[in-house]
Amino acid sequence: MRSGSHVVAAAGYRRWPGQAAHMCVLTAPPHRGRGLARIVGGAAVADALANDLLPQWRARPEPSRRVARALGFHELGTQLSVRITEPSARRPTRSGGAACDF
Repeated sequence: MRSGSHVVAAAGYRRWPGQAAHMCVLTAPPHRGRGLARIVGGAAVADALANDLLPQWRARPEPSRRVARALGFHELGTQLSVRITEPSARRPTRSGGAACDF
């Protein structure tokens, strides 16, 4: 969706294994709260359904959840994401022992 030459809202999906369509909706901050996410999101959902895909929406922030509910999505579960990183290099402490970073 454009306002003049500026894109103010956009939506689409990425096809996941099987027949799932992972939805994505973005609205420029100054244009939020006007129903634009619902409009572009609805168009993306309609396209996914027309292509025999099952739309899924991983709505974490409450505004995203409101848009998903407005489009007829129902919450079916939760997701937990954990980032595992390599421990940083151990550095000697002043006493000459090893320092641990957790």
